[in-house]
Amino acid sequence: MDSAKIVKRFEQVWTQRKTAEQLWDVIERFIMPYRGRFFKDVNSEHSVEWRKREVYDSTAVMAAQSLAASLHGSLTTPAVRWYDLRFRNDELQNNQEAQEWLEDCGKRIYDALQDSNFNLEVNETYLDLAGFGTSIIVEEANADPTEDWEGINFTSVPLKEAYFEQDAKGQVYCFYRRLNWTTSRYIDKFGEEHCPQIILDKHAQDPDCTVDVIFCIYPVKENADADISGVLAPERRPYGFKYVTRQGGESFGGPHGSGGYYEMPAFVPRWRKTSES
Repeated sequence: MDSAKIVKRFEQVWTQRKTAEQLWDVIERFIMPYRGRFFKDVNSEHSVEWRKREVYDSTAVMAAQSLAASLHGSLTTPAVRWYDLRFRNDELQNNQEAQEWLEDCGKRIYDALQDSNFNLEVNETYLDLAGFGTSIIVEEANADPTEDWEGINFTSVPLKEAYFEQDAKGQVYCFYRRLNWTTSRYIDKFGEEHCPQIILDKHAQDPDCTVDVIFCIYPVKENADADISGVLAPERRPYGFKYVTRQGGESFGGPHGSGGYYEMPAFVPRWRKTSES
């Protein structure tokens, strides 16, 4: 997907969600304090509303937190392995050697989850789900595609920053994240040599100045039928990603600014969907 199309599609989904955000803003104010005002950018610590004077009764606040904790403890408790694996093929289910292999796979998956930040981030995801009815969590490999495996990393993306489109099956088709970072943060992540001029110019004026950047994960049509049973180069994988400046639509980041995934790494659990929405 080219950069100009990414910016155009983001602006469309950003506009379409304004009505829902008005309700989410009220929920944040009275039920989910400190989850981020939807119509206010927090550019510094001075922008954070540390004192929530409008909340006089904490019943709803505590209820949402209790529901999130209950979901975490019931569905994905860190205390025990909360899932099991099985083959769809009944013959393999009755094969002792295959069962031992499957059990080993299940243990490796559980160890990888325990070694990651999954338990910390999924709690934030449940909190958004309990309050707003929609939440987003992204799973990525820690290492650069050219380096050795170093585990996985999860990010519970704040709902005010995340936008998505769904396909005919109701699954996530394209995922967008609006980053409003300081110029220093972009330079630290990508290096000066891989940052666009707009970031460098604003950084020279004020290192704490913020710039809007769109992070997009999208399907690569020519790789839709790629065989993902083996290792593929990032550009040959079914899903790609890019960092694009919202102003000017310039992709950037060098070798770390674009790449690919074997499957859509953004998961969007929803409590309930409104009919025809």
